[in-house]
Amino acid sequence: MPPTDRLAEVLRFAACPGCRGQLRREPVALRCEPCRRTYPLVAGRPVFIPDPAGVRVMNPAHRSNQPPPWVAAWLRDLDGWALNVGAGGTAQKLPNVVELEYSLFRNTDVSADAHRLPFRDACFDAVVTFNTFEHLADPPRAAREILRVLKPGGRLILHTAFLQPVHEPPFHFYNATEFGVRKWFEGFDVRDCRVADNFNPGYTLAWLTDEVVEAVTRHLGPEAGERLAALTVGECARGWTDGSFRPAALWDAVRQLPPAVQARFAAGFELDAAKPAAPRGPEVPADGPAAAELWDECQARARRIGHLESEVRVRDQQVAGLERRLREREAQAHERDAAMRDEVGRWQAEAGRLAGELHALRASRRWRYATRLRDGIRGLLPGPVRGLVRKLLRPAARV
Repeated sequence: MPPTDRLAEVLRFAACPGCRGQLRREPVALRCEPCRRTYPLVAGRPVFIPDPAGVRVMNPAHRSNQPPPWVAAWLRDLDGWALNVGAGGTAQKLPNVVELEYSLFRNTDVSADAHRLPFRDACFDAVVTFNTFEHLADPPRAAREILRVLKPGGRLILHTAFLQPVHEPPFHFYNATEFGVRKWFEGFDVRDCRVADNFNPGYTLAWLTDEVVEAVTRHLGPEAGERLAALTVGECARGWTDGSFRPAALWDAVRQLPPAVQARFAAGFELDAAKPAAPRGPEVPADGPAAAELWDECQARARRIGHLESEVRVRDQQVAGLERRLREREAQAHERDAAMRDEVGRWQAEAGRLAGELHALRASRRWRYATRLRDGIRGLLPGPVRGLVRKLLRPAARV
């Protein structure tokens, strides 16, 4: 479906996120009739974030945040329209699903903030969101927005983090317990809040272990990482139940990690703070357009900073990976050089042994006798006869 046709479909549900007014389509933007705000079109898709010039257009090859197969099948059969909040780079575009993201991915329909959805009240039959709410600054507010745009009886399917290491910093704000998730969505009729298979405790243990081993290897060296990886699960667990048994490969190693690295998978935090001596800025009303616009501006700037920090972190990881591969290649080259030196040494020893045998052979009486006889015959006999004699004397020359 061409972008222009898709935009016409999306506009059936769209509304100004500032005043909820009707949007009118213009050649390069959408305009709100009541408040006169404009929202640009980027690659044919409306951008409702406060800093539209900073919207990122992602590589079309990027894939992320795929809905579980059963959810994708349910959405295909849905008699109505659904909203996917934080859709990421879906592999397949479903025609009855509006995909919302902050950046523009391959199938994104709308770039907007989940805290201020640019849609009319009660317009969607379903909402899905996967691995997004832990990255929102105000999950209860986003939950209220989802409640607003759902039709009565509309269904919500959500996946969010609990025991997971920090990912996508600095926009990983919450790891909610079941009780926290239920609190966020207390305005809904919650039918169930369960552990999906892709969140089972095995993933928790595997992910946390991989993060810790990788961090120890990167910051303390391969040998420290190998010592940690050699510990059994039972040995690690005993460190919790028996305070006198805490293997240095784990406990001493993680204490040596930089604080920022420990914070990615720590058990908790200690905060030390003080009330400012004076207000840090003018008082802002708790609600209303001014507060909303200020909130959006702060969010936009924070996201830009976060994107830059994420890119720096990715570059650091790439550099670390290149350094690790360089060390591996240097080690392999050193091993090859050592093997070549050993091979050269063996050949030199063999050459020395053969030289000694040759020297001993030339010093033998039979060799000297055969050599003198050969020289005498060479001067007396014609060529054909010398050849015959050479053949007869050859066994004696080998002695």
